Amino acid sequence: MDEAITEIVDLNSQRSVVKKMECLVRCSKNIFNALKESRFGAPASADEFLPVLILIVLKANPPLIQSNLKFICRFGLPSRHMRGEYGYYFTNLSSAIYFIQDMRASSLQLTDEEFEDYTSGKRIPTSFKNSISTYVMRSIGNSIKRIDGLLSKQAELVGKVEQLEAGIERLINFGVK
Repeated sequence: MDEAITEIVDLNSQRSVVKKMECLVRCSKNIFNALKESRFGAPASADEFLPVLILIVLKANPPLIQSNLKFICRFGLPSRHMRGEYGYYFTNLSSAIYFIQDMRASSLQLTDEEFEDYTSGKRIPTSFKNSISTYVMRSIGNSIKRIDGLLSKQAELVGKVEQLEAGIERLINFGVK
């Protein structure tokens, strides 16, 4: 998720609409890749993407994000940034920003005290803790599978190297006689 955060923050440093949109696309693809990895390779759905994008925006606190969205709207070609991949990700980012702006204790069905605790970091939702631990465990599981695969390939390569060494040794011995 660090790559997604980096891309959304980097959006502000870009000077053109196209470069800003490219940052948004890379951010979004990083999110989808992380979701896919956490699901053991199963593709992520749009319903999973938006909440994670909201979390990324909250964690990154990208500078001048609203100004950047307005810049894209004002100076971008609607035929480019409102269609296809760009349009999909731009709409999701706009929705995430709108959700964050409109977020209140009552809209989340929390008391004012709970809302303050969550927004200040004093309290972390249990489901979030569980989702983090699930993500970590899945990531570890995926890493173990990759390591097992690499160890298997390494053993196979070692066997082939030993066969080559034996063949070279036979050729050397054959040439000496």
